[in-house]
Amino acid sequence: MKASRDRLAVSDRRLLILLLLVRISTSAQVPERLWVHSKDGTRISVQKTGDGPALLLIHGSSVDGSSWQRVLPGLSKYFTVYVMDRRGHGNSGDAKTYTISMEGDDIAAVSAAIQQPLTILGHSYGALCVLIALDKLQHARQLILYESPLTTDTSPPIPPDAQQTLAKMDRALEANEREEILTLFLRDFAKVSPVSLVTMRAASNWAARVDMAAALPREMHAALSQRVSKNSLARCKIPLTLFVGSTSPASARQATDFICHSVLGCRVLTLEGQGHLAALSAPDLLVTKIREAASPVY
Repeated sequence: MKASRDRLAVSDRRLLILLLLVRISTSAQVPERLWVHSKDGTRISVQKTGDGPALLLIHGSSVDGSSWQRVLPGLSKYFTVYVMDRRGHGNSGDAKTYTISMEGDDIAAVSAAIQQPLTILGHSYGALCVLIALDKLQHARQLILYESPLTTDTSPPIPPDAQQTLAKMDRALEANEREEILTLFLRDFAKVSPVSLVTMRAASNWAARVDMAAALPREMHAALSQRVSKNSLARCKIPLTLFVGSTSPASARQATDFICHSVLGCRVLTLEGQGHLAALSAPDLLVTKIREAASPVY
């Protein structure tokens, strides 16, 4: 068990070093900024680049659309790539109230604004938002989901330690202590080591992540309380491919298997040697896998 933890810690540190090395990619094509108004009027920021079939990228928690920057040069050679900032992140607006179904409305609004059939790729919490939005995605011809957090209708109650962390995050939100929220999320939910946390605090995007941290408590509440059933997933009629890292925790594989066993025709592509952050650690591999996942459609 200790050896396993040590391997995970080494892998974690390598990924965090990558965070320090990430720079905005230079490209001959300057992304075009689009604005889409969601069902409740919230303004969603979308950046468009590249040429080819439409591909919409949806990021996870504690980051914004810039988390895809290392894969954009490769993807834009084959796709017209649309990168949205989820509500409460990056350049997008927000609302006073929140439900995860509102994120589904955002994805549906952006998909409709693209005005052509598209592939939707969701990572982590962004993948969960796509799952919740299945009935709203009339324009999607292909879904790719990369390690969605998942609480099923057969999952046990929320563990006491997770409940305690959520309570601490709620109190920090009331006090507007955003850095404390982000620290609690990374340390207690993402299981980032103390050494790696120091490295992350030194990264150039730390201040931006702190600024977006107010969205974390609501997302963690939703991820732990939103019960997903096999019956709800079975209604998915859109071709579905799931990505899972070969070094990701067992819970990621279990969630992937639950989804894939529920959706007819679903397939799983394993990201060999990778964990939850292949967009940072292996951008070329991820681009290759995205092209492979989309190939049956395009």
